[in-house]
Amino acid sequence: MPPPSALGERHLRDFLAHSSYLIHSTDMQGRLLWVNDTWKRTLGYGDADLAGELTIHQLIDPQSSEEEVAKLAGLLDGRDRDGLKVIELTLLAKDGRRVTVAGECDCRIEDGVAVATRGIFRDVSAQREAEARARHVEAQHQAVVQVLDEGIAIVSADGTVELLNPSGERMLGLRPPTSSGAACSNGRGT
Repeated sequence: MPPPSALGERHLRDFLAHSSYLIHSTDMQGRLLWVNDTWKRTLGYGDADLAGELTIHQLIDPQSSEEEVAKLAGLLDGRDRDGLKVIELTLLAKDGRRVTVAGECDCRIEDGVAVATRGIFRDVSAQREAEARARHVEAQHQAVVQVLDEGIAIVSADGTVELLNPSGERMLGLRPPTSSGAACSNGRGT
């Protein structure tokens, strides 16, 4: 039986390699040094791609948030070496799919010098797509409600007007709220 330290290291390596999270490490120029199986499977890049000095920069979708890309750049140029940075990026898979990942990155420091980055991410693509669809549907509903000639109102059980479209405002002689969360008013407190 192997010594406990060797056994522990073997379990750790197995855990990292087969985790359901995308795990990677890069050098300070962004070259991918190590990725786990989930990373390879999700993004479609293999050992041959990694041997060809694939960089994280090559994987970042140009539509990624500038703020998020700046966070990664801060890690890679050594400016942000203190603690974990929460990052959400859209990466380009080998087959051209966009994969949105969210997670944490930080620098590995040796003798006071940043020598590598490490990141652990989860694939949030389906979640972000569902959120975008929900926003789109909500915008469509709002557009329809706003242009209807019929008055539409949603009134809570306590009598608070939660929604009143422009036609309803006209019909009832009410003014729209002047601050968020305020109910429409006709000057009588209703």
